[in-house]
Amino acid sequence: MSFLSAIQTCFVKYATFQGRARRSEYWFFVLFIMLIGVAEGVLDGLIIGASHTAESLKVFSGIS
Repeated sequence: MSFLSAIQTCFVKYATFQGRARRSEYWFFVLFIMLIGVAEGVLDGLIIGASHTAESLKVFSGIS
C-alpha cells in the first residue's frame, strides 16, 4: 500500500469501527500525523519566532 493510498483510506474509513487496519496503513498514517506536527511547529517558529515568552501563542500547533 502506498503512502497516499494509506492516508486516503484512513480518512475514508475514520468512523468505521469494524475490522482492522493494515500495518502499512497504520504506520503511514502515524508518519503523516508526525509530519503534520513538524510542519505546524516550523510554521509556528517562523511566524512567532523562537522566543520563550511566546510558548502559549502557538497558532498552528493549537489546531491539531
